[in-house]
Amino acid sequence: MYDHKKNVVKALEGFYKTQAKKQLKTLKKGAKKVNKGPEKAFIMHDLLPFLRQINASYSLIEAKAVWSRRAGRYTRGMAPKGFPDIMGNFLGGWALYIEAKAPGKLNTIRAEQYLFLEDKILSGAFAVCVDNVALLQSYLDEWQRLMKSNQRENAKAYLLTCLPKKPKELGG
Repeated sequence: MYDHKKNVVKALEGFYKTQAKKQLKTLKKGAKKVNKGPEKAFIMHDLLPFLRQINASYSLIEAKAVWSRRAGRYTRGMAPKGFPDIMGNFLGGWALYIEAKAPGKLNTIRAEQYLFLEDKILSGAFAVCVDNVALLQSYLDEWQRLMKSNQRENAKAYLLTCLPKKPKELGG
C-alpha cells in the first residue's frame, strides 16, 4: 500500500472513530440527533479492520461535497451518484463494492445505489449493502463457498437476494 494511501486510510479511520464517539455521547445524553451522517461511523469503524483482516485491498469513496482550499468553496465529489462507500478487490482479483448503512437503515438505499450494486453483481463482482460486520461476513462466506465450487451464476443470484428491498422509484 502506498504511503499516501496509508495516511488517507488512517485519517479516515480516525475520523470515523471520532464521529462514532461523538454520536455515542449524544445518544447517551438523550439529545436530539440533527445530523444522521455520524450514525454510519459506527459501521465504518468496524468494517475497515475487518477488510484488513481478510486482506482485501480497498478505497473509501467520498461522494459528498468537499471543501476545496484552492477554489475557496465546497466542490462536488467526483464519484457518480450511487457509487458505494467502499470499493476494492480481494486477493484473487474479484471486485468488491460495499454500501455501508447506519445500523437498522438498510432500507434507506437509494435507487442509484441499488442499480449500481445490481449491475456490479450481474457483472460478477461481490457487491452488497450492509449495516454490520456480521452481515458482511455471512454474505461473504456464502458467496465464497459458491465461487469455490464454480457456481458463479448461483453466487450472483445469491447476492441479488441479499440486496435490500428495491426502492419505491424502482417498483419496490
